Amino acid sequence: MGNASNYIPFEEMIATAQSTIKNATSEEKLIYKQWIGKLCIPYLGLSESDVKTITLYPENGSAPKPDDCKAVIDFALYDVNGCYLRHKFRSSGGQRIYPDRRILLSATVQTPNQTVPSPDTVLVPQQNNVINNYIPVDVSEDPYTLWLGTNANLVASILMRYYTTPLDEAGFPLIKTDDAMAVVLFLQYMTALKDQENQSQISASELRWKQEADRCKARKKMLSVTNEVMKHVINSVWCRLIPNHNFEQF
Repeated sequence: MGNASNYIPFEEMIATAQSTIKNATSEEKLIYKQWIGKLCIPYLGLSESDVKTITLYPENGSAPKPDDCKAVIDFALYDVNGCYLRHKFRSSGGQRIYPDRRILLSATVQTPNQTVPSPDTVLVPQQNNVINNYIPVDVSEDPYTLWLGTNANLVASILMRYYTTPLDEAGFPLIKTDDAMAVVLFLQYMTALKDQENQSQISASELRWKQEADRCKARKKMLSVTNEVMKHVINSVWCRLIPNHNFEQF
């Protein structure tokens, strides 16, 4: 999570919004919390500053996602020795419903005769070593859990990168300073709907809210394009269209 000064506590945000809403009461705080957490924050988009990495330890073929997980970006599986395990992401929807009929591939490798240096030379006989090529671990997910299928018993830890929604101590989402105006306008719009204001006022409130929400998402996209990202785009995408006249090749 970014610097704490970049976020506004939930209670402070609601107090700011109430100061702009006519006849707002303290009893409406609970409604405002639901509106902001369930309807407003998800609409404002995510940025690279919202990315976190965490280590999960699965049990019985499942690994619950952290409470602040918004969306999984990528993950890697490791065994008890810290060795990377290949995986196959099937789909969302939880556990496998069909039996796995894939065959465990194995190969027999013959070790040639070896001579062990010693006072009395010893000839080590030829040996057969069986090397198993393990089937990739099946992985699927639902909104709250990563599910492991075939070979799940090999997985000791999961290193997961994900988009996060920062939460305060009470479990409510922290609001970015850049998103404050969008939250205020959203609460004004929802209050107009609740109070059944005239249609022109509702439409005007909706327009102001959506315009500010679009600005928030555009700012996040712009800030995510850092100098390093821009250099990567230029070198890997744009420069492909420019001929590389390397005369040393002629």
